[in-house]
Amino acid sequence: MYISEHIITSKHYLILFISSFVLGILSAAVLGYTFTLTLIVVTLFISAIITVLTMIFKKKNSKFLIVSLIMGIFAVLGVLRLYIADTPQSYTLSDFEGKEAWLSGTVSSEPRLTSTKFSYTFDLDLMSLNHHIPAKGTIVMYVPAAYGCDVNLGDKVFCWAKIEKPTSSQISLSFDYYSQLKGRNVFVTGSTYNINHLTNYTPKTLVSVIKETGYFVRSKISYAAETLFNDDPTASAILSGILVGNKSGFDDQLYKKFSNAGISHIVAVSGLHLSILYAFLTMLLLPIMRSRKLTSAVLIPFILLFMSASAFTPSVCRASIMVLITILSHYTRREYNPESALFLSLGIILFFAPYSLFSKSLVLSFSATLGIFLYYSYIYEILKLPLALSAIPKSKIGKLSSSAFSFIFSSLALSYATFLGTSYFLGLFFGSISKVQFFTNLWVIPLASLVFCLGYMACIMFYISPSLSAKILKYPLSLCLEAIKLTAEHFGNDSYSVKFDLPSQTFTHLAAYIGLSFILYRLFKAFHDMQVQKTIKEKP
Repeated sequence: MYISEHIITSKHYLILFISSFVLGILSAAVLGYTFTLTLIVVTLFISAIITVLTMIFKKKNSKFLIVSLIMGIFAVLGVLRLYIADTPQSYTLSDFEGKEAWLSGTVSSEPRLTSTKFSYTFDLDLMSLNHHIPAKGTIVMYVPAAYGCDVNLGDKVFCWAKIEKPTSSQISLSFDYYSQLKGRNVFVTGSTYNINHLTNYTPKTLVSVIKETGYFVRSKISYAAETLFNDDPTASAILSGILVGNKSGFDDQLYKKFSNAGISHIVAVSGLHLSILYAFLTMLLLPIMRSRKLTSAVLIPFILLFMSASAFTPSVCRASIMVLITILSHYTRREYNPESALFLSLGIILFFAPYSLFSKSLVLSFSATLGIFLYYSYIYEILKLPLALSAIPKSKIGKLSSSAFSFIFSSLALSYATFLGTSYFLGLFFGSISKVQFFTNLWVIPLASLVFCLGYMACIMFYISPSLSAKILKYPLSLCLEAIKLTAEHFGNDSYSVKFDLPSQTFTHLAAYIGLSFILYRLFKAFHDMQVQKTIKEKP
């Protein structure tokens, strides 16, 4: 008889410990340090009593107590990590809250008009305060539209600015504007009426060199996309968004259409884009290198460069760490486990930036990937049951039909699994869910993948031979981008999305969502086990 695996392995222990670390950060941020630590101590005390009673009456070992103790330690580490992040270091930007000072730094995001159209906003990686005090960190700058139009990504600037702490408009579970900024390691904002450019500045550290390289690549790609499609600003904006996540060309109306159509994720650089890049480069280099290890080693600089060009967004960092773990498995000859890699990547990111837990991009990227790991294979099996693909004749037409149906079912299963993993957070963050995302993503994701590959080839060719790039690659790119535009136009109405007002979310809502997700997973798994048992019984 077939029995699904329920044994707790080292993979499960890693997931439990990382989950405890995450829960410690979340609890400390929402409930406070004192209450969270008290709750952890009480929970450990109850676990100890249960373990002792079990050992007395059932003669079992103390593994439960040991696991509970380690989970408690990881939860405490999460609390301490957040406390360290909140504790002011010696002489930081927080000391200047409510004051004015000279700031100098590098523009690290594309300036874009705010929703009011009265000012530009961009990130500034600081170099110095008041001309002589070395400064580290990032500040979000607001500049009147009349003064900020000549600022570009990668520019070295200085200005006289007023530094303020962002207002915290709490919505639920600390997913407010201030927490979003802290998720990017931004703790203050600044406003100025003058921007002056610096000259003759050279990076001094390896980190700054990597960042500067990323700014350079990002700006060059955006410029190439804008030049190739200077006759179609919408196509240019979509291409820049797909290639490097540059949405400065998006206005509120266009982004709303993408959201209603359920395809806004294609212009937010994430693990999907890195996966496409990794697969594309592997396909190109593996026949040349003829060695999986050598190919993996060559890909590492490309991964780091892509992280830098995408501004080290948490979702890209999550995917990059998972890819690096995959590469490491090739050298250590250890079996790659995607679930362990996912949770390990989350733990690494939160160790360095604990407030990334409140980053929408990281939460959606992590939950979407987890949903795929949990549900995809089961949903795919359920979808293909009525058609019985194995019963299709083995002729050429039959094989073609079988491949077509497999692709459709695989795409649908991927969309459903992603939706199950992200539905709660989509409602929490945006208050709306697209009704047609399962349908539109059937062709938009393949189109976006093609645009991603062709777009980078076109940008590279643009700097070699602009005319050749326009003649060879612009036409197929135009067709793909036009299809994406038409999808957004046709399915971008409010009627294609469900709007609702969620009450303020609490731990109760989150716990209910996790509980329902677990029950659904167990149902899918039980159905899978039944099908396997049925197959075994039918065999002669």
